[in-house]
Amino acid sequence: MEDDFYATLKLNSGEEIFAKVSPTEEEDRVFLILSNPITISEIKGRNGITGYKIEPWLKTTNDDMFIINLDNVITLSESSDIPRLPLRY
Repeated sequence: MEDDFYATLKLNSGEEIFAKVSPTEEEDRVFLILSNPITISEIKGRNGITGYKIEPWLKTTNDDMFIINLDNVITLSESSDIPRLPLRY
């Protein structure tokens, strides 16, 4: 399998998450190990200021690694670098 990489994943549930991904294969099935997955949402302030809210994907656990089946992924977009969100004033 490939080395670890950063990616945005769109899941069958509609969720969109960003994480460090480690693909692994077991018994002819592919799983993705996600490290520190987060969600990123755009927020707009009253003055027209746009910003971004970054939150853990799962908020009720202290775990930082999760395993998901590749069958639960609609699409995956590899990132060559951790995204740097623009600051707008």
